[in-house]
Amino acid sequence: MDWPDVQRPVLKISATDKSFIYGDETNFTSQVLRDISSPAPHNYQLKSPHLLKEDDDWEPYLELFSEETGCLDQSGYHVLLSARVVPEQLEPEIAAELNCLPEPFSLPRWQQVTKNFRLHNVICKALRRGKSYSAYLVDDSDSRHGTVEMYTAVMSSEWLNNIAISSTHFKSSNLTLAVIYGCDGEQMERIKQLLAASPEVRGHPLLMVGVFAELQRDRLEDLVLETEKQLDTLFSQLGVNKPDIPKHSLTWDLSRQLRSVRLRAKKVEEEAKTTKGELSKMITRIREASEETSSPKDLDRPSVKSFATSAERFTDRFLEICNELESMMVRCRIGLDEATFARELFMAELSRQEAKYARNEAENTSRQARTGTVIAFVAMCYLPTTSVATIFAMPVFDFKNRWWNERFRDGSSNSNTNPDTPDLSLMNPPPPVLSGYFWIYLIISALLTVGTLYSWYIYTQPKPQPNDGLAGGSGSIRSSSEPSIASSWTLKNWKAYKRGGSGSFSWGFPLSDSEAREPNFPKRWSLDPRYWFGGRERGGNGDTELGLEVIGSEPVLEERKRD
Repeated sequence: MDWPDVQRPVLKISATDKSFIYGDETNFTSQVLRDISSPAPHNYQLKSPHLLKEDDDWEPYLELFSEETGCLDQSGYHVLLSARVVPEQLEPEIAAELNCLPEPFSLPRWQQVTKNFRLHNVICKALRRGKSYSAYLVDDSDSRHGTVEMYTAVMSSEWLNNIAISSTHFKSSNLTLAVIYGCDGEQMERIKQLLAASPEVRGHPLLMVGVFAELQRDRLEDLVLETEKQLDTLFSQLGVNKPDIPKHSLTWDLSRQLRSVRLRAKKVEEEAKTTKGELSKMITRIREASEETSSPKDLDRPSVKSFATSAERFTDRFLEICNELESMMVRCRIGLDEATFARELFMAELSRQEAKYARNEAENTSRQARTGTVIAFVAMCYLPTTSVATIFAMPVFDFKNRWWNERFRDGSSNSNTNPDTPDLSLMNPPPPVLSGYFWIYLIISALLTVGTLYSWYIYTQPKPQPNDGLAGGSGSIRSSSEPSIASSWTLKNWKAYKRGGSGSFSWGFPLSDSEAREPNFPKRWSLDPRYWFGGRERGGNGDTELGLEVIGSEPVLEERKRD
């Protein structure tokens, strides 16, 4: 099973371990928050932060954890705040491995820290997951120091300012050793404030659990506020709260931004839900531990009574944080619903604009098509005329010139009858106006034009659709209710009709006398050769046959009850 190793719970770092990225510790400053008190005969208390940067700072501090000093017999806490390594300070290939935790320590220094602080080995697995995770382990294998409670928690790496925490609590001395990974300056100040505000629980095993819960609550609150701010900005750009949506703001880029914010709100809600579930498990564990140690005899002891009081305070605070997380989840859901509504409104408006644009394009295309049709029609009218003119201009035709002048008189026979008198018209003939063969050209062109237009008209007429038996005309009727009586009939000039009333529907068509007297015609469906064949009304008492009696040229509706 994939659970923590209870046989070797203490973290041991090797040179081949890939869970951490090591840097130059001289570029970063770590802090140690200490609030410890020594039992008799020393009876002293040390409460001060300690800065760790160079070897002269680290060596004296790490010597405090040796067996000779008896550091593990003191009560209180040692909290090492590991500075955050900014990704810009890493090499490009290292910055790409953000699923590993950048540490401001060298490998030998980190090995010393893990050895002296006795950290839980599940921290490596939690860091590789990159999701919110917490683990709690009680170890009884250390015979010298008794029961050890280990707690590990990691914030999701989905957003910035994620931290991880690993703590070890020795129940025999009420000493807590903890390391908080990836703290920035603001988070360090917040941790100092939380530890200074609760001196009465400095030796409680849930001390670092409470610190991590407070830091996670602060982080989620900032994420929810930032998400709401982004939603408000997008709503302002979309103009959701305005009477009319500005058309210039509706772009696909805004749609992608809105989708990103919706996804962010959903992820923040899931993060809050996960944190609430982890706190709920911790509350259950606290109550179970309190029931095991809450015997009437033990409650009279001051230490047990103080522990029970602190456990109640942690439980109450965890419940308050759960309520706040529930409120954050509701805010995320409200923002998600608003974003969904805005996106649907946005898409509807964008679709409307695209539909309007498409409609305008269709109208322009239709207008251009009509214009092209007119041009083609005019060209079609001129085509026979120009074709005939071109053909008649060919040299294969030899028409003798016969002209008419502007008075429409024959201008080709202006010869003088007197042979002695010279014909001056031959020397200066009048200009021709119209050829006598023009009528031949005009008649042929007109006939070809009429033929072309008629052919175009015939070709463009819609073709008649085949009759399916549901409209007027010739068709075939198949009776679905009486397939054995009349499977298929080809009838002329029938017409379907619907009739109101209590029945479902009725239909009918006219029949000729010869069709009604067919030997295979279903007689029990026909009323009389004078009547039109009708359907049957479903519902009511019995079957009602409907028919149309032909009186003159107008049919009359008639009903007859069947026995």
